[in-house]
Amino acid sequence: MHKIVTITIVLFLFAGAWFLWSGEEQTSKAAPKVAESLSAEGRIAVQPDRRALLSAEVAGRMEKIFVDNLAPVKKGQLLAIQYNADLHSRIFQTEESYRMAEARYRELASGYRSEEVEEASAEVRRAESELELARRNEERDRRLFLEQVVSQSRYDVTIAERKKAEAGLSAVQERFKKFSRGERKETIAAAHAEMMSQKFALDSLKASYEKTFLKSPLDGIVIRRYLNASEFADTATPVIEVADLSEMIVEAEINEMDAGRIKHGLKAVVTSDAYPDQTFQAQIYEVSEALKSRNSDPEDPAVIVDQKILPVKVKFLQEVPLKLGMRVDLKILL
Repeated sequence: MHKIVTITIVLFLFAGAWFLWSGEEQTSKAAPKVAESLSAEGRIAVQPDRRALLSAEVAGRMEKIFVDNLAPVKKGQLLAIQYNADLHSRIFQTEESYRMAEARYRELASGYRSEEVEEASAEVRRAESELELARRNEERDRRLFLEQVVSQSRYDVTIAERKKAEAGLSAVQERFKKFSRGERKETIAAAHAEMMSQKFALDSLKASYEKTFLKSPLDGIVIRRYLNASEFADTATPVIEVADLSEMIVEAEINEMDAGRIKHGLKAVVTSDAYPDQTFQAQIYEVSEALKSRNSDPEDPAVIVDQKILPVKVKFLQEVPLKLGMRVDLKILL
């Protein structure tokens, strides 16, 4: 009898343990697993290649500005012009100087034509004949002067004519030698240097002239106009900023303690105080390889201000009404 009671008690305890274990298993199966997430802050932005700040590249007064804030623009569209009449005048003058320098260099470098050499040779023969005549005249007048037939002044004129003929012959002989052998190398090199100097000056002026025309580098809208017509713009002064707002992104900051949990492709939910009843689906598409300091103080008082952050970029999976520069909150699903 005692043995039967003992067996009964053991069976009862085993049944109770099985019931409790079975209940716990059912409870664990029924309880849904809560998705893990972390919170972050960010700002609405656009890709760097979809935003451009047009600044003055040369100092000068703004002649015309053709667009205003929020105006749509096309790539290559002329947005503003700086005063450039003085540059245009200098370009015209330098073009003339360059053409003259180029013509002189090409003439020297190509040498003289056979016709020019033959003409120089003929001039030498003509000068030799004139000198021969001048010498005979001098000899004749010398005899007449000794015989007191002609005056001293007449004889002096004859001597002067002979010297002039000698000088003329020397000049045409030098010209004939130059035409025959061509210009010296240093003369040609100097002409080439002058031509290149004028070309550099011309190219520089043309480049400066082109910089006075401010054109949009992309399709988008004007998000800010900094200057008005007639205002002076120094070098690097902002004039117009344009951006393509067709694809907004979020530049988010992840606390460095959570950096190891972030990876490419994680989904996120974006919210904004400006749209309190809406959520926007998004996804991480770029994770920085380096931490950096915060760009601004976080609004969450629990966040450590001097803690570094991991920059990430998040793209939206839907159209959003959010504005450029707007602060948003993110819930990143891990």
